[in-house]
Amino acid sequence: MLIRTAIAALCLLACGVSASAQDDDYLPPASEVFKYTTQRRGDQVVVTYTIAPNHYLYRSRMSFATDTPGVTLGQAQFPEGRMHEDDNFGKQEIYVDRAIITVPFTVTGARPAAFVLILKLQGCNEKRGICYPPQVWPTTIALAPSAGAAGGSALPMGKPVKSGGATNRLTGDILPVDQAFQLSADVTAPESVTLTFRLPLRTVVASSSATRLSRSAQQSPPRSAA
Repeated sequence: MLIRTAIAALCLLACGVSASAQDDDYLPPASEVFKYTTQRRGDQVVVTYTIAPNHYLYRSRMSFATDTPGVTLGQAQFPEGRMHEDDNFGKQEIYVDRAIITVPFTVTGARPAAFVLILKLQGCNEKRGICYPPQVWPTTIALAPSAGAAGGSALPMGKPVKSGGATNRLTGDILPVDQAFQLSADVTAPESVTLTFRLPLRTVVASSSATRLSRSAQQSPPRSAA
């Protein structure tokens, strides 16, 4: 009985050592230990790296690019990192835990709906002294429409326009001058002449003593000025 118990304990111990060795040998992929998020703020993209414990990113190995036509990246703004004596590259500035970088950009010509931001980076597992190969990760950044495209669309010229719930008399065609502005003159007194301008939507009555504006919805005869 005691022999069986001892054998079982040895098996459990061996299995535990084996599992521990496998855990030590396991190197998670770079995408799991160097996670990132992006957020566009105006004409800037804020890239946030979240770095797993016992890992770090090289400042000198981080950069950004784009292959979208018409989009140009400005100089990225990096935070201050920590100096580290590296076995592979000597004295290096590194980031641990988190790094937030701002990447400005400009758009020339027609503004695309989105552009591709290419993230380039390289980091290491500090506990095991193993570095990952350089990483190249493209990500899509959505763009807001330009100011000229925002808001409601303008009414097309030459189309009927609704006002107050009724459609006015614009037909969509430009009227000749003699039809758009009809003029008549009446002598109402020895020293008074009444001029009547008939427009498609209103009638303007003018005389030597007064000028007034009245609507002529049914093109009724104009009233003489006093």
